[in-house]
Amino acid sequence: MTLALRYAAPAAVTVPAFAALPLTLASSFVETVDDWLAQVEERLTQLLLLPKGWDGYQSQRVTPQTARFVTNVLNSVMAGHTPAPSIVPVSGGGLQVEWHRNGLDIELYVAKPMQAELYVSFGDDRPDLERELTSDFGVLSTVLAELA
Repeated sequence: MTLALRYAAPAAVTVPAFAALPLTLASSFVETVDDWLAQVEERLTQLLLLPKGWDGYQSQRVTPQTARFVTNVLNSVMAGHTPAPSIVPVSGGGLQVEWHRNGLDIELYVAKPMQAELYVSFGDDRPDLERELTSDFGVLSTVLAELA
């Protein structure tokens, strides 16, 4: 399955920090984003407010471009039943998006837009998955389907 990022009509954005960002989502996902989108917007808004050096080591701030990229990736891969991820800042200005459920450990590290790494531990006989991702996040979508 190949699922690439798609850009379509602008989505309604309810968090003021995101209102100025050109956030878009594919129209086929409009009906399924309500369960997790508000949680993601709220968390990313908090992370965008972190000052430079938030980690005590002069780490860079999370950029609006990185936050927007993460939101667009999630719009492309999340289904209505997919639980909202945990999102944490990473030293250097990146974001880590995580799901830990049903024996699965899914971690998406986004250093900056179009530069991401996916790590999945399946918790069964399958070998761990590690892959660099740039614009095709189909493998993430496939793995997230197992969270239900």
